[in-house]
Amino acid sequence: LKRADLEKLIETGGNDADDLLEDKSLQGGLDDVEEGVTVEKAPEVKEAPVVLCEGNVTYLMLKRSSTRGPRIGDGCTIAYRLTDDPSEPMSEAEVGSAKLPWALEATAKRIQVGDVVEVTARGDYVLADSDEAPAPAVERKWRFELVSSSGTERDKFRMSVDERINWANKLREHGNGMLKRGRLLRASDYYERGSALMDVIEAEDSGVPGAKKDEKAAASNQRIRECQKPILLN
Repeated sequence: LKRADLEKLIETGGNDADDLLEDKSLQGGLDDVEEGVTVEKAPEVKEAPVVLCEGNVTYLMLKRSSTRGPRIGDGCTIAYRLTDDPSEPMSEAEVGSAKLPWALEATAKRIQVGDVVEVTARGDYVLADSDEAPAPAVERKWRFELVSSSGTERDKFRMSVDERINWANKLREHGNGMLKRGRLLRASDYYERGSALMDVIEAEDSGVPGAKKDEKAAASNQRIRECQKPILLN
């Protein structure tokens, strides 16, 4: 508005506002003001790709779930879809099984049920455990929709000593199988996961001087160390 118009509105307490708006010259002034104002549009925010496995796997979020569920890991069974056609049947696999490509397994552990991502992988990460080496020389992409998850992740802090030892031995066996087939990187992954289960030990004493040692805890820790040795030697 022009300064004279503003002063007139102030003097009349706003009573002449309608008359001023009917004035063509004022309307033109308003139009000029509107045309002179530049409204900046907020930039569209796109999520950056998430990099996994030392850069060999990346995923880009296409659709994020509105809810958050329990963490997905070894021991969970997932249902997933690799197309955007809802009429296509879903696939199902246990996390860590021979069926699921390594890149999709790594991604499933990082996203939520309901998320849709574009996964890109190269090298050994393109293969499932049931696939034969060598891996293709080109990258592979998937549209990966995580539809559902059942079961509970194997949490080493909640597992008993027997459960951890049994699962670590299975991971070592899987690693040995991959090693025999020339899948060195995947074998190393299994050995590292098995060894990581063994880094939780029980307290053998209470910290009180002269207190008796907990023989049961000491025996459990000895079993853990014995289980970990062959895994580390691999």
